Amino acid sequence: MTDPSLIERAFSQRLISVRDLIEARKAGQAVELAERVVADGERLLGPEHLETLEARALLVGAYCAAGRLDRAVEVCEAVLVAYSRVVGPDHADTVTTRFNLAVIYRDIGRLDESLAMFETVLHEHIREFGAEHVDTLAARRELACVHRFAGRLDEAIRHYESILASAEPALGADHWLTQMLHSDLAGTVLTAGRATEAIPLYETVIADLTRARGADHPETLIARHSLAGAYNTAGRQQMERAIELFTAGLADHVRLLGADHPGTLNVRYNLAGAYKSAGRVAIAIGQFESVLADRTRILGADHPETLRTRDSLAGAYAAAGRTDESVTLYEAVLADRTRVLGPDHPGTLTTRNNLGEIYRAAGQFDLAAAELEALLVDAERVLDADHPLTKTIRDNLTVLGEETGQR
Repeated sequence: MTDPSLIERAFSQRLISVRDLIEARKAGQAVELAERVVADGERLLGPEHLETLEARALLVGAYCAAGRLDRAVEVCEAVLVAYSRVVGPDHADTVTTRFNLAVIYRDIGRLDESLAMFETVLHEHIREFGAEHVDTLAARRELACVHRFAGRLDEAIRHYESILASAEPALGADHWLTQMLHSDLAGTVLTAGRATEAIPLYETVIADLTRARGADHPETLIARHSLAGAYNTAGRQQMERAIELFTAGLADHVRLLGADHPGTLNVRYNLAGAYKSAGRVAIAIGQFESVLADRTRILGADHPETLRTRDSLAGAYAAAGRTDESVTLYEAVLADRTRVLGPDHPGTLTTRNNLGEIYRAAGQFDLAAAELEALLVDAERVLDADHPLTKTIRDNLTVLGEETGQR
């Protein structure tokens, strides 16, 4: 008869292997192994054994890494129920699972549920650890991120500034969370359309990260990449500077992380976007098509980043005057984003807006009006009234009204 302790030790080693695969960004292998480990745990240890629950929690992480957020939310909800029953609602594993579920809700666009859950987690952290503990400050950061996702940018900026006022004295300027908060603040200022303010904020972040972690640290690379993005939105006179920074960043990513690393693919994607913004559309199309082929190969056809690349490629086709191809691709992306991410995900709403715009550009005014009017109702329900996407939809409806009124 097999010693149960030997089974548990072997099981624990397999859990470590799943974690290693997730950290190595080998999402497909992580999902495959985690699914096997969960099945074995349920069979050998029981469905509510703590090792089995840990395996199911790791499966959630693998699904998230693979972009399979529909499966991630389903499994995470079940794990939260199980942990609450087995170890209690206030146990650390339950609180961690609740935190992870709140992140997934945010990422799939269920913002009200995410906000409520993060507020619960925050109260739990304050009660358990105190207001200035790193885990509490991290929970406050995630709560601020929800406001940012919902387009409540002024509120998000106030949150980030308030958290920094607590984090910097408690943790120090070189702590990873302090530096992440500075980067978050810069990104939110940029999202609010204040690129000239965001640029010096990012330059400070880069200087701090370079000093604390080194010029080649992944977080430093990300910050330099974000600075290039800020230049890309700072006006046409800065676009060539953005292309220069993206190109340099791409060389660094390939050298340090490899050509197939998701971060490298992200730099290539944004470099293509910079070429499009600068009016060099033919180059942009070629690069978007290349990134799409690689993201499909590495991440899978249904990964959110793959879907986002298809949406951007459709936009590049539109900019090149390839209207029919753009409409066809947007319609296909909308169907896939709705299926994979859900109808309320910001990415799905963005594709609906882009499709409405291409209908308008193609002179299909009735289709454009129907799409954009229905979209505005959904955007105002899901996002804040002042969210940049909501404002864009209103502006597009105004332009459409002016154009149809002239006919």
